[in-house]
Amino acid sequence: MGGGKTKTVHHTTKTPNDYDDAWIRSKFDDLDRRGQEFANWRSGREASLGYEATQRQSTADALAGLTGDFRALGSTVEGLGSQQQRLGADFRGLGATQTQQFRDLQAGQQANYRNLSAAQKQAAMEQDEQFQNMTAQQQQQFKDIYNLQGQGGVEGVRTQKGLTQNQRRGGGAYGSMNRGGMRINQSLNI
Repeated sequence: MGGGKTKTVHHTTKTPNDYDDAWIRSKFDDLDRRGQEFANWRSGREASLGYEATQRQSTADALAGLTGDFRALGSTVEGLGSQQQRLGADFRGLGATQTQQFRDLQAGQQANYRNLSAAQKQAAMEQDEQFQNMTAQQQQQFKDIYNLQGQGGVEGVRTQKGLTQNQRRGGGAYGSMNRGGMRINQSLNI
C-alpha cells in the first residue's frame, strides 16, 4: 500500500446558538424605515422648494411690474398736480376777472340808480304837482282808476265828466243786440 496518505476525518459538532439576533434585525429594519421616510420627506421638500422658487420668481417679476406701474402712476400724479396748479391759476385769474367785472357792473348800476332815482324823484314831484292841481272829483276818479287796475282792466265810457264805469247788460260775454245793449248815451236811445 502505498505510502502515507491518511485520511483525516473532521468531526463537526454543532452547538446550539443561544444568541437571538432578532432585535438587531428589527433595529436595522427600523433604521431602514426611517431612512426611507427621510428620503421621502427630502424629495417632497425639494419639490416644495422648487415650487417656492418658482413662486418667488413670479412674485419678484410681479413686484418689478408693480414698481414700474407705481413709477408711471407717480409721474401721472405729478402731471395731474401741475395741471391742477395751472387750473388753479386759471381759476384765480378768472375769479379776479369776474370780481373786477362784478365791481364794474356794480359801480355802473349804482351810478344808474343815482341817476334814475333823481329822474324818478323829478317825475314823482311832477305827478304830485299835477295831482294837487286836480279838482276833488278828478282826484277821486284818479284814485278809483288806480284802484281798479288790479281788477283786470278798466271798462267804461269817457264823458265830459270823466270815465264812468259801464255795467254790462244783456246776455252773452260781450252783450247782446237789444235795446238796452244798444244804448249809447242816456239821452240817445235807438
